Amino acid sequence: MTSDAFAPEKTRTMRAFGAEVIVVPGEGGQVTPDLFGASVDVFCAAVGTAGMISGVSAVLRQAGSRARVVALEPSSSPVLTAGTAGPHRVEGIATGIVPPLLTADVLDEARTVDEAEARRMALRLAREEGILAGTSSALYVVGAIGLALELGEPPAEPEAN
Repeated sequence: MTSDAFAPEKTRTMRAFGAEVIVVPGEGGQVTPDLFGASVDVFCAAVGTAGMISGVSAVLRQAGSRARVVALEPSSSPVLTAGTAGPHRVEGIATGIVPPLLTADVLDEARTVDEAEARRMALRLAREEGILAGTSSALYVVGAIGLALELGEPPAEPEAN
C-alpha cells in the first residue's frame, strides 16, 4: 500500500519487483498525518549503542502506544537475555555489554536469534526478494517473523455502516 503523495518511482519499483500495489489518495496529493493511521503492536530491533531502540521506545510511549518493545541479540552472545557475552559475527550489534542508553523503561522483552538462521535468511532475502541484506538486517527479519507468528492474524476491521 502506498499513496499518490509519495514519489511515483517508489510505486514503479514495487511493481517491478512484482508487488500488488494499492494507491491510497492523499489529501491534495500531499503527505498528511492520516496516511499513517496504523497502530504498532510490536517493535523489535537489535541493540548496539541502544540509541535507536531507546528513541523509538520513547516516541511510542509518548504517543500513548502500548506496543511491546523487544530487543534482539545473537544467541551466541546473550548479554540481555542471559547476562553472558560471547563471540559472534553480526556486525554493529551485541557489543558484549548492556549499553548505558538501555535503561529499564526502554524494553518489554529481549530475545535471541540464531546467527546461522539469520545468515540463511539473508540468502533467502537475496534469492527470493531481491533484497541484499546483511546478517544484522536478516536477524531483524527472523525476529520480526517470530513475533508476527506469535501475534497471529490481526483483528478484523469494523465494517462501515
